[in-house]
Amino acid sequence: MLNLRGINRDSVSITFGFDTLYGLKYEGVSEGVHTADLDKIRAVLKRARTSGKRDNIFTLVVKKSPVKCYPSDFHSAYRTEIFIFTFSELLAREFSGALPNYRLMSGVELANSLFRVHTLTDEYYFTGKIVENRNLPVFTEDTVFVPELPRPFSSIPVLSPPVGKSYPSYWKNEVEKARREGKFPFLVYKSPVISGMAPDLTVLASLEWSGAFFFRFNFNNVYGLLKSRASIFSSERERNFWKRISEEYKEGTVDLAVEEVTFITREESLPVIELFSALGMSPLEWDFRSKKVIEDTPLLWAEDTFEVVVGPEKVASTVPVRILKTKQVDSVDTVYGRSACGEFVSYSFFEEGQSPHVLIIAPTRSGKSFLLQKLAVELMQVDPEKLWNGEEADRDIPVFIRWFDVGFSAEFLVRLMKERGYPVEVISPYPDVKVNPFEIEKEEDIDSSITVVNLILESRKEEPLKGAEDTALRQVLLFWLLHREEINPWLLEEVSFLKEEYPEIYRGLKKKGYSDYTKIEEVVSLYPMFKYPRTVDVIRIARELKKNLPESAVDERKALEGLIRKLNVVAGIKNFRYWSSFTTGKQKLIYFDLSFIKETTYFVPLYYAIFTKVLRDMKRLPVNSRKFLFSDEFHNITKYRLFADSYDVLIREAAKFNIHLFMVTQFPKDVTPEIATSVGTKIFLKPAVDTGSSDSPSKQFEEELKSYYRLTDEVVRAYTSLPKYTALFVYPGGYFTFQAPLKKVELTLYESRKITEIETPDGIRIRKSYVLEE
Repeated sequence: MLNLRGINRDSVSITFGFDTLYGLKYEGVSEGVHTADLDKIRAVLKRARTSGKRDNIFTLVVKKSPVKCYPSDFHSAYRTEIFIFTFSELLAREFSGALPNYRLMSGVELANSLFRVHTLTDEYYFTGKIVENRNLPVFTEDTVFVPELPRPFSSIPVLSPPVGKSYPSYWKNEVEKARREGKFPFLVYKSPVISGMAPDLTVLASLEWSGAFFFRFNFNNVYGLLKSRASIFSSERERNFWKRISEEYKEGTVDLAVEEVTFITREESLPVIELFSALGMSPLEWDFRSKKVIEDTPLLWAEDTFEVVVGPEKVASTVPVRILKTKQVDSVDTVYGRSACGEFVSYSFFEEGQSPHVLIIAPTRSGKSFLLQKLAVELMQVDPEKLWNGEEADRDIPVFIRWFDVGFSAEFLVRLMKERGYPVEVISPYPDVKVNPFEIEKEEDIDSSITVVNLILESRKEEPLKGAEDTALRQVLLFWLLHREEINPWLLEEVSFLKEEYPEIYRGLKKKGYSDYTKIEEVVSLYPMFKYPRTVDVIRIARELKKNLPESAVDERKALEGLIRKLNVVAGIKNFRYWSSFTTGKQKLIYFDLSFIKETTYFVPLYYAIFTKVLRDMKRLPVNSRKFLFSDEFHNITKYRLFADSYDVLIREAAKFNIHLFMVTQFPKDVTPEIATSVGTKIFLKPAVDTGSSDSPSKQFEEELKSYYRLTDEVVRAYTSLPKYTALFVYPGGYFTFQAPLKKVELTLYESRKITEIETPDGIRIRKSYVLEE
């Protein structure tokens, strides 16, 4: 019977002939089945044969169980773990280098993993945003390190058993306890026939089952088994075949292994036949000696009746190096769900995406805005049911979010959060909103101001600034930065000036006791946007600089004249003449909906000016905090090349300040290749309804994935096979499918089209301000 005698740093000592057991764990970062490299496996077999050791045995274990305590409206989530256990230090070292996504386990991890495989206790629990093991013995409790002499593999100390216990008795007691509580007995299946076909490992990932497959490979007992096969067949042809193979193996011209497969489960109603058939086998429920198989585990005991000789091709095709995304990251920006095949999956945009930015791309009616709201709720750690029912909850938000929308898609969510006391501000600029293009703090901000000016000029069919005019504006703004304390007469204007243009601010100042004759400079601390020069002030500075130039500076004077003329065009538009009429404050969540300005002539420059103002304010937020900037309906602005080019600059700059940009749009071509390259995570959704015709949105979308993003055929096929409302995440680590867990109230809370009014159980009513079609 398997007993644990001790825990080393990278292995465990067991009561078995080989004494020491090593283990590797699969930590997948991508879906799509890829198996081990044949040449590497062939090389491992050769080195194992020539090592002179008799411990060259390894077992691939694929264990799968349902997740407990998962969100109430999200069922059938599973957790799969894949291990390689071996008695050979050589194989452990070789596999750690030859098999991507496998890492050597510590002795502590190995002991606990071995226990779970040995007892098949359903131990996966959903807590927080990850799946963890609970209600299991911990074999490191009250342990201390005891020095041990260095070994060739590494210098590894040994862990002593829990105080007052020996590991063999502790292990035995815990195993027996787990079996009693785990609805003993087990069911054991073996395979009397293994065909030569490569196993289809996708079935292990896609079907719902619970238990563990043990694929045991022995590189030592090959010659003996070959001779045995040669002696038991009555046909001379068959005997000669096995004799020839035996001689070739003995001479070293072929590399072989002995394989045996065992499946152990506690569940009776499983698709066993389908599972085994996909693996090229025929299942046989094994009652004979099943008790010994269970007690020893297939790691330690083999039934020669079921052993078959296989080549390196079969070994390689059985070991997955990519099959499921199983890696978990516990981070503030981690989101969770399940894959299309029901596997629990979690993802951190920052820790795993490398670049922190995100693109959500899908045709109309695919659920883009719905998904964005779901991700936002996860990032803000808001419980939708508590929010809906008004239950007590922590009203803080661990991240800062600035949310740009067109169509009030998320209005129900953000306005209900505001009603419930969360730190939320809702801003819906009207067509007469004022945005100052010249809110600059340092030289690096000048580029954004020039972009806004050029977008305004472009919207008026004017030539944008370039060459000498561009240089002239830079000089004017730089002059202001250098002399801002000396040339700010606008601060001497009186508060009464605000009465007509800024009525809300004016009323607020009057309530605070300020008079009409108060100077603007006295209220700058309350409204920082007043400290910047307005467009009319920039024109005045340009005129002063021109006036002071000598007559001989013909080119400079001409450039300033052209600049002044074009700035007058900007100043002729009320939206850009004066100071900004809003401030972003320091609320955790600020929601901007730009629906009311979408149809204006100046939508793009207004959007960009508001955007850059918000981004600049976000840079001033605590540097170590996570900051997210959502841009829904991004296709409304990326069709303007000037905006798209400048956005590429903003993306690279935002990363320096720990700001994540989330962009939501309809087609891959909506986003320039430069922006796409700077984005670490791309999320694709299929439309809910698709005709399947050659000109359908889904078909067009697939073509753009190939031609525009140059995604591989494998990734495109994964998108093609998506069920509706399922996302495909593509990131530097690979790709995976994602279905968000939804509670019933979320179907109402995130609705952006069919419902125009909601009412909570405690009587809060929210009516949509405005509804736009995509």
